[in-house]
Parts: sequence; C-alpha cells; structure tokens
Amino acid sequence: MNQFEYARVDTSGVDLLDEVRDRGAQVGARVLDPEVKLTVDTADGVLVVLGATKVASGARLAATAAGRGRAVLVDGRPGIVAWHENGAPLSVTAFTVDGGRITGMAIVTDPARLASMALPDPA
Repeated sequence: MNQFEYARVDTSGVDLLDEVRDRGAQVGARVLDPEVKLTVDTADGVLVVLGATKVASGARLAATAAGRGRAVLVDGRPGIVAWHENGAPLSVTAFTVDGGRITGMAIVTDPARLASMALPDPA
C-alpha cells in the first residue's frame, strides 16, 4: 500500500463509515462477507481478525477514529485515508470487495509505514 491516487471513486467506504457511526455492528451483516479478513499493521506488529461478527464489533470504534477520512484508491482498490485533528496521518484502509460485500480490509496505522507513503493532504 504505497501508491495513492486522487480519484472520485465509489464512496461506499465513506458511506460505510457513516453507517457504522450511526448503527454500529448492525451494518456488519449487510456489507461484510461472513469470512471477511481484517489485517491491521500497527507499530507493535500485525493483528489479524477473522469473521464478520468480530470485524463488525470493532468497526464502530474505527469509524469514529477515522472521522477525518477521505476516499482514495489504494493500489487500485477503494480505500480511505484518515488524519488526526492536527493533520498527521492516522490510518490508511484498503477494501477488497467481491459480490457487493467486503471480503478483506487492510489497515495501516504504523506511523513509520505511514510516513513512507505518498499520502494526499488532508481535505
């Protein structure tokens, strides 16, 4: 996940964030594949979460944290870049979508990895 493009993409990722803020884990059954795989690359290592129920349970917290997000393409996949209030990068998320459901999510929160990426400026 190093290449970012400015693009008007399907904003389903941003809509998902809005829905999760409003309805939390209820959104999971509708948009997450039952076998969804979430991978989070943090400063402390990689965390992997499997299954829609577990992924959805953490989605509300992630959506709230990504309040300042912007839809982007991440290596050609729909994604979101989010920033802290001070403008520092918070996270990059890339979605894999198949059959209208999210089958994979890859999130980078590791500050060192984020610093090495060519990220757009906050809006």
